[in-house]
Amino acid sequence: MSEVYDFFIFYSQLIVSDEAIAPVPLDWTERHVAQGFIWRPGTVSFGTLGDVGDLRVEVRVAGDPEALPDAARAIVVPFSVSPPGHVTLSDCVNEETVGVPAGEYALLCEMGYSSVRSGQEAEWCRLSFVPGGDVQPEILRADAELSPQYPLLMEAAQVWQPS
Repeated sequence: MSEVYDFFIFYSQLIVSDEAIAPVPLDWTERHVAQGFIWRPGTVSFGTLGDVGDLRVEVRVAGDPEALPDAARAIVVPFSVSPPGHVTLSDCVNEETVGVPAGEYALLCEMGYSSVRSGQEAEWCRLSFVPGGDVQPEILRADAELSPQYPLLMEAAQVWQPS
């Protein structure tokens, strides 16, 4: 299974969340930015390579957590999908729902640049849901913007929202 979605990134992040869990805005700290992602059960936001612009996202369920040779950044985190098996992708404005069988996964997020469009590099992302249980978060490939501290920070505060 492989599907492709087009997003326009406004806030330097791509959010992946289990649709059965209400999405929670997460409060990025400097440490989260340095590691390239912010995580809590049911939601992970990956920092994008660019601040604003087009992002083509390929989603697949398969493979193993190995980064593509042309990926500038590759991060793997644990991710659970609840029944009935729907994951939401969001650029903070637009959302897409993707069918992913319920289960435990290693979620591999790879990002890179492809050809130049309109004078700008086009950014791509590949999200691979790799079936399996116990996975440790890991930066498999870091670009110049990342400077992670180990152990990676696997807790995040919720952004306060008025009721």
